[in-house]
Amino acid sequence: MTWPAWWLGGFVLLSGCVSSTGASREPVPFTVAVGNEFVVAPDGISFRLDSVVNDSRCPVDVICIQAGSVVLKFTWASPAHPTPVVLLLDSTVPETVAGVRLTVTSIEPIRHQNVAVAQSDYRVHLTAGRP
Repeated sequence: MTWPAWWLGGFVLLSGCVSSTGASREPVPFTVAVGNEFVVAPDGISFRLDSVVNDSRCPVDVICIQAGSVVLKFTWASPAHPTPVVLLLDSTVPETVAGVRLTVTSIEPIRHQNVAVAQSDYRVHLTAGRP
């Protein structure tokens, strides 16, 4: 049985598109602490959580008119862009960097009124995927 030439050409073209995009569009979950990093494969883009710049979330033991947000300072680099770049990420707004969409899904610990949270206690849960 012979296959039409157009079918074979279409298969080669489609497989080339899939391999060139690398990662799938499905978001991958990560949990990161201040000072730690994660790498988005296969692109090799690394993200390091440098600090929690501001945490204005409403404490659980207070009634607020807004939920608030957290501003996170990340440094990212990739093989194509080896110089680290600082990214300020608001926890309420997904951000796309170098073709990777970062979405914060939750932040620990939960805030309580009059209780300070040390930088080392924060855990940021997020997903990274293609937009």
